[in-house]
Amino acid sequence: MGKCSSYKSYKAKADLNGRKSKGDSANAPGSVVDKYKAGQSVKVKCQATAKGAIWDKTTDNLWVPDKYLKTGTDDFVQGLPRCDTDGVSAGGGGGDDSGSASNLRTPFDCGQSWTAKTYSKHRPKNAVDFQAPNAHGKNVRSSAPGKVTKVANRGNRSYGRYIVIDHGSGVTTLYAHLSAQSVSVGQRVKTGTIIGKVGNTGGSTGPHLHYEQKKNGTPVRVKLNGVAIKYYGATGIKSSTGC
Repeated sequence: MGKCSSYKSYKAKADLNGRKSKGDSANAPGSVVDKYKAGQSVKVKCQATAKGAIWDKTTDNLWVPDKYLKTGTDDFVQGLPRCDTDGVSAGGGGGDDSGSASNLRTPFDCGQSWTAKTYSKHRPKNAVDFQAPNAHGKNVRSSAPGKVTKVANRGNRSYGRYIVIDHGSGVTTLYAHLSAQSVSVGQRVKTGTIIGKVGNTGGSTGPHLHYEQKKNGTPVRVKLNGVAIKYYGATGIKSSTGC
């Protein structure tokens, strides 16, 4: 696998240590290889997590804590790839300390534009509501390969018609308020398999897809295509699933 040739430049918030490995303490002998001055442009080619924090790999093959760069976000930067364990660009692969799978994709047809909305009073609070014009009846697709573990209908309450898919390693996704379900329990699906249609069933007040990601049964903050959804607000997303 070749090294990542693209990068994005960000200003250092303060004097910054460039380290040999992500997660290294600046006080560890031999950890600091170079220094960046406050205000200096730092070229970042990919990002990873270590010790509960985001780290940025520079074009100098050094690691810097993301929180000391002016990236405009406290989370992963949209458009920057993830790094694998060797520090080489993995194009969205790699681990994720939030617990969600790193390869989960937007659950809609290629090229469709959706708004992902989150609310502080949402239940669960990490759930996402996907909305779009004329959403009713649009295809809902699996975010990743896995096994369907639940196809259920709660009638006019809660999720209404919903589906749960187990992606392994404790990661599951849930798709709710569906107007139709086109898979069965035990069925194996691929990334992009059509599993149902957007609807307005259950406790919904308008056509949309209620979507959750869980790790070991606990809802986690949603990430799709390696990009974190904004909490609490709205994120515009264009689906690349199946493109």
